[in-house]
Amino acid sequence: MAQTAEAGTTAGENRTIALIGAGHFLSHFYALTLPPLFLFFREVFSVSYALLGALVTGYAMVGGVLQAPVGLAVDRWGAKPVLLAGLALNAAAIAAIGLVSSYWALALLAVAAGIGNSVFHPADYAVLAARIRERRLPRAYSLHTFLGFFGTAVAPLTMATLAALMGWRHAVMLAGAAGIATVLAMAVSGGAVASPPRTGDAAADAAPARWLSLPILLFFGFFAAYGLASGG
Repeated sequence: MAQTAEAGTTAGENRTIALIGAGHFLSHFYALTLPPLFLFFREVFSVSYALLGALVTGYAMVGGVLQAPVGLAVDRWGAKPVLLAGLALNAAAIAAIGLVSSYWALALLAVAAGIGNSVFHPADYAVLAARIRERRLPRAYSLHTFLGFFGTAVAPLTMATLAALMGWRHAVMLAGAAGIATVLAMAVSGGAVASPPRTGDAAADAAPARWLSLPILLFFGFFAAYGLASGG
């Protein structure tokens, strides 16, 4: 009986890890969806590479700045609605890029995609902490990180190949469709990607004053250095 209960719990955790990992894979994949298409964009929209590079800058800056507010939203409403809304926005914006006829429409959608991208780390870690037993958390976190970097690794070659085979517009639409499919899988997964809202003392622990505490500042410094080292 104990083994059956353990197996059921492990199966539920594996489903959580798979769904959260899929979302994190797409988060990193979408971050590098556009650069492989710059040659096409430059020809179609007649803009410089500097303006095309601004698309990636805008995507990353918006996604980074909104992480802290999104974390507060996860604390207040739980992870699932925030995660689903963010992934849906990210995927829909990427797919809609296949319909644009001007650079500025492309830029607007890149910013919208960046807004959607801001949800993954705050929501993902809340779900993993809530749904995974402590002894399996190292494995869950490592798989989560691996799948994110795997998305980064395969995005350039995948998008370049798809653009060569079906055109860049259909390529971004297909990439966006993968995200919408993942949203639907998460939506019907029950509590697999849920974390409870924080209330009472737990919510007080997330007060803005604590953002300037030494542990938070040390983590900020670590991840800032990590981001510079890995992403430039």
